[in-house]
Amino acid sequence: MGIMVLFASLNAMAFEDSVKVNKDASFNLVLSDVSKTTHITITDKRNNILFEQTVEKGDSYSKTFNLELLPEGEYVVEIENDLKIKKVTIEVTGQGLIADESGSEEFYKPVLTKKGDLVYLMQYSPDGAPLYVSLYNSKNELLYEGTLTGKTNLGKIFDFSRTMKGKYSFYLESRDKGFDYLVSLEK
Repeated sequence: MGIMVLFASLNAMAFEDSVKVNKDASFNLVLSDVSKTTHITITDKRNNILFEQTVEKGDSYSKTFNLELLPEGEYVVEIENDLKIKKVTIEVTGQGLIADESGSEEFYKPVLTKKGDLVYLMQYSPDGAPLYVSLYNSKNELLYEGTLTGKTNLGKIFDFSRTMKGKYSFYLESRDKGFDYLVSLEK
């Protein structure tokens, strides 16, 4: 029950955003109620970064981007905070811009929470994507390896009550994105 409550609160903390294409070759990006520090990037099809900015927690954000000087093709607006990554593809054409937010990608990042000797691993996965997990000690020895599957809410609890103090590293991978986390345990 505790994990389900945490998933509900994680989902509620996700940012609200919108991309609105204008009649000229520009679009407005609006982030309201930024609950976590949020990173914004715009990249081309070769992953070259054309724009990058960090918006601090608690701020609102609104900016107009003019793409009229860019060559025709697809560009990706990526909005990322501690919990979620959203990507919206914008196509520059001879007639202006095309953006379909309904076809945007949203990805919830895995989250680790430490409470005493317990580490909770959680990921909201509405598309059912599996989550690969590996855990290493400070000597880089593999302690756990597995894949969480089959649910919308993926989770696992790691009990470190019988282990030595020290640093442990988690490598997590979902939808071809990798995440590294370091957990320090003091006894």
